[in-house]
Amino acid sequence: RVPGAWSDQGSRGLASGDTMMFATSMRRQRCSRHVSPSALVFAIACLVVMPFFTEGVASSSQTTAPPRLVAIPDLHGDLHYTKRSLRLAGISQDDDDESWRFHGNIELVQTGDIVDRGEQSMAIVELFMALKNFTADDESQSITALLGNHELMQLQHDFRYVAREEITKLGKESLERQNLGGNEMGTGYGLRAYWQAGQMRWRKAFSDGEPIGDEVRYRRPLLHVGGVNSCTTLFSHAGVRLAHLRKYGNSVEGVNTAAFDAIEAVSKHEKHETENPNENKQRLRPPFLGTLDLFDHDSPVWTRFWSDKWDGAAEKRACGELDEILNLTNTKRMVIGHTIQQPGMKTRCGKKLHLIDVGISKAYLGMAAAWVCERGTVTARYEGRVEMLETGVTEVLETGVEQEKGLETGDGLERGAGAGAGGETNVGRRISGEKVGQTSSHDESRGHTTDASAAPRSNWRGLLFDFFGRKGLGVKGERERETGNTEL
Repeated sequence: RVPGAWSDQGSRGLASGDTMMFATSMRRQRCSRHVSPSALVFAIACLVVMPFFTEGVASSSQTTAPPRLVAIPDLHGDLHYTKRSLRLAGISQDDDDESWRFHGNIELVQTGDIVDRGEQSMAIVELFMALKNFTADDESQSITALLGNHELMQLQHDFRYVAREEITKLGKESLERQNLGGNEMGTGYGLRAYWQAGQMRWRKAFSDGEPIGDEVRYRRPLLHVGGVNSCTTLFSHAGVRLAHLRKYGNSVEGVNTAAFDAIEAVSKHEKHETENPNENKQRLRPPFLGTLDLFDHDSPVWTRFWSDKWDGAAEKRACGELDEILNLTNTKRMVIGHTIQQPGMKTRCGKKLHLIDVGISKAYLGMAAAWVCERGTVTARYEGRVEMLETGVTEVLETGVEQEKGLETGDGLERGAGAGAGGETNVGRRISGEKVGQTSSHDESRGHTTDASAAPRSNWRGLLFDFFGRKGLGVKGERERETGNTEL
């Protein structure tokens, strides 16, 4: 209601609808005082025109600004920096009741690799499932999480990069919940028992038919197109190649459908074998996922093509391929994660390719970040600064308090925290949630060699990352020696 509108002696203000009814009534009274033909014509005109006028006012008041398009890159099991990155995106958690609030109309895309490395992978998967369920019936909000190579590894039963701490904790909780000895009987299970029980629980959680397993299998597309107008953007974990689009109907839907079909075929086969262990094994097995072009080394979840070093000719060919991809998908740019960039998000191919993985998890660098497109302006938001990715302008924020202020004032672009488009402030969209984990205590620094010279960082992980990255040493090389695997 609008206070003070059309109020009289001691009476309450009238709402905008009441105001219109009052005006219509006054006009009818004026018409009734005259009996001349011209007055009757005027009265009829009043009755005919006013409903259209009222409808126009109502429809214009209901017009909403387009949603703010936001992307959160690879999270790798770090719940603490996940929450801080969501806050930069305009999705904050209330301290008092741990519910979630959406500040404005938001379309959020998470680019994959939620799991592995950090200690709270499962908690983050559950958090995004809760956020997606909360926004399912709200057209002003949407949450999309993509399939990354580490989610694919769970479907392939490759658990090498699951944090030992998380597996051990799951096993301990599982055994103690069943009261199978342990502290009640004065005997300890030991780390070996916790480890084995944790692996069993992890495998079951990601199996077909389980909530987390079904989320990863059937609700994680390889590609997604988000945003409207100049913010229309193609998202992929590692980046799609033109050959993939051409093979699968020249469309995002064709690629996603083929991927879902392949995953479902393998999953149903494995589930059938598990439930019928004594059955004759002559059933035709579908192809292993890793043998398919949508999941192999040059696939949208694994390729390093879009982040590799390019010479002049290679860059021209790659950017030409990107132009064809954007034309086919009717998008303005492609946004990918997968490969860590130093010292922050980067663009290539005339600002049409955005690489946004910055090592959010403490398993790498430990920093909050969010990619945002609002009214055609694309920014990389960090705690303390906002960078205009397509213009090269950087705004340094004095403290994190300024970003908190941005959430409440609607100063989303300048303050980096993001309120809704059109000056919406603190829109009351909440999701109530239970506690899903504690701040990660995993402090091991993990480096990765990149082709960029990194600026000095303000924390010791960043300094180690800079040093080992330039030397080509660090954990990446150590893992290669131990496993022969070069993936991140």
